[in-house]
Order: sequence, then C-alpha cells, then structure tokens
Amino acid sequence: MQHWLVRLWFAGPIHFGEAGIGEETTNVTLRSDSLYSAIWSIWGRYGLQPAIDDLLARFTGEGEAPFLLSSTFLFEGDTYYLPRPSLPAQGLEQHGKIVKQTRCVPLALFRAWTSGLPVDPEALEKANQRVDELYARNLRPR
Repeated sequence: MQHWLVRLWFAGPIHFGEAGIGEETTNVTLRSDSLYSAIWSIWGRYGLQPAIDDLLARFTGEGEAPFLLSSTFLFEGDTYYLPRPSLPAQGLEQHGKIVKQTRCVPLALFRAWTSGLPVDPEALEKANQRVDELYARNLRPR
C-alpha cells in the first residue's frame, strides 16, 4: 500500500472540538473519523454519489481497504510532531513532570523514544515549548 503525507492548511481559524459533559474542550488535531466524514461530505457535495457507493462497497468487501486515514498532526516546515508515546522513555526516568506536560514530540524524538534509545530531557522541553508556539487557543463564550 502506498503512503501519502498530506499537509492541510486552513484559510482561517478552526475548531477541533472534544465532547464533554459541561466541559467542552478543543484538540490540536483532527481525529481520523472526523477527517473521514469530511471527505465523504465533500465528495457528496460535488455530486460524486455513484463513485462514493462503489468506493464504500470496497471498504465492506473482502480484501484490503482502498485507503486508510490517520488523525492529523502538527507540523512546521519539515518537522512533524506525533503524539507522545505511552511507553516509558529511556533517559526521562527522573523527568516525570516534563513527560506529563508533553503532548506531541518531533518525529526524531518519537523514533528514539519508541526504539528504546535515550531521550534528551532538554530536547524534549524545547520541543514542548515549540509545540505551544505552533498553535493558539482562544476562548470565546457562546
């Protein structure tokens, strides 16, 4: 199966909501199910219904799905950020506070972390600061 990396840019502010009871929050990424729904919605809006029906049949039939989607992730230039791994990280045993504050890590740190290689706590802290600068959260009462 081919792998494609697609970068999404938005013309204006966006809101990726997270459901909650009395405490709605926002997320920095668009989940794969929402992205999947958006694709089908646009496809239908442009009158591609027969093509949609044929493609949907391929998802439910035998064999490999025509395509798979992941959630979206932050990026800056050629630096891609992935969610913090759930695995314990070598070199961060004494830095639990930094690890808890980490939401996303650059791809290079992600690979080291998931391969069991030592992760530099200073590099992780710098990455956390950069991620915080990549997006802005604003609260608007409704």
